[in-house]
Amino acid sequence: MVKEQDGNVVLDDLDREILYELQQDARKTTHEEISTTVGVSQSTVRNRITALEEAGVIKTYAPELDYERAGFSLRVQFICTARMDHRHQAARDALDIGGVITVQEMVTSEHNLLIEVIATSSQDLTEITRELGNLNLDIHTSQIVTSTFNQPFNYFEHSHSRAESSDVPEDTTIEHAPPADQE
Repeated sequence: MVKEQDGNVVLDDLDREILYELQQDARKTTHEEISTTVGVSQSTVRNRITALEEAGVIKTYAPELDYERAGFSLRVQFICTARMDHRHQAARDALDIGGVITVQEMVTSEHNLLIEVIATSSQDLTEITRELGNLNLDIHTSQIVTSTFNQPFNYFEHSHSRAESSDVPEDTTIEHAPPADQE
């Protein structure tokens, strides 16, 4: 069971370590591998993962796709503006357009939607652009994406084993020494 405070889930060191390992590659990471890495039993790992799923911290286990290898040679980000009172619905509606893979809402009043699409041809891209326009979105810019790099959020990374951490307070700040050439 996870703890909550002010409507948010409170993660302890073990939760963060497990999340980091899952973010590395959830498909290839077993409970046994995680338990060995973080220094607890497999059943503890399984129970923690179940609790994090039930609390909504872990929403899904999704593959990272190579769209170009799958035949979608064009990957484009559109920066759009939707009326503030229509932004959330426009974001949801954009997901119904074929080729739209992600939509992100931004806080700003202008340039408040980032929409990422994939397409096989410029004709597909033209059709997607037309459909986005039909949602009353102002498209400000579009950019072709050539590469995307992801990494697990390092806040979740464990820096030492559980056995070593028993005498280290949870909120310890570890300062890093400057590189040798800067001393």
